[in-house]
Amino acid sequence: MLAGVRPPTPHDALVKAIFSDPEHAEGELRQLLDPAFAARVIWPTLRLVSGTYVDDTLRGRHTDLLFSARCRSTNAEGESVEVLIYLLFEHQSTDDPLMPFRLLLYIVRVWEKLVREAPTLRRLPAILPMVLHHSEDGWVSPTTLHGIIDLDADAMAVVGKHIPQFSMMLDDISAQSDDSLRARAVSALGRLALFCLRHAREPGVLRKQNDSQLTARA
Repeated sequence: MLAGVRPPTPHDALVKAIFSDPEHAEGELRQLLDPAFAARVIWPTLRLVSGTYVDDTLRGRHTDLLFSARCRSTNAEGESVEVLIYLLFEHQSTDDPLMPFRLLLYIVRVWEKLVREAPTLRRLPAILPMVLHHSEDGWVSPTTLHGIIDLDADAMAVVGKHIPQFSMMLDDISAQSDDSLRARAVSALGRLALFCLRHAREPGVLRKQNDSQLTARA
């Protein structure tokens, strides 16, 4: 097994099952999106896109979900456009220093599939990368692609425009309190998923939280 990687647990499967439902995923996606952009998303159109783009050798580390939604445009026609949101869960006891690179691979695979299925496509939909993470020490690695490129700042200032760049949206719940998770505008099952990640190594806390969620839904 790769260093720093814990084996998948039933909690991982539960988190994926819950957030595979757009009703429960919406709150998590809104949490990370800029409010101005979130207001342009037509949330009733949110749907899960089937498939996974993670390498077979990394399935123990990463679980991915791809969503599609319509987004209001400000063009003269006022038409909406499709936007894709790529949500990846980390199953590690440490963060992944090469995560921006891995996300770039996954994003390109999504675009490759779209172009393969629609050869006449001339414009690509935006893909917004998000990472949901929990580890003992929290996220300490770069969250931008330029942050892991081995160039000094002066060189990057000159040639950076020629190198792919993006910043991933990171939801690091490692140090967040239970109260802060409860305060999120997510569904009860969405909060349960977050608690499963936050307390995966504390089964007693999870049992208590699960009981309270079931009581709340009764």
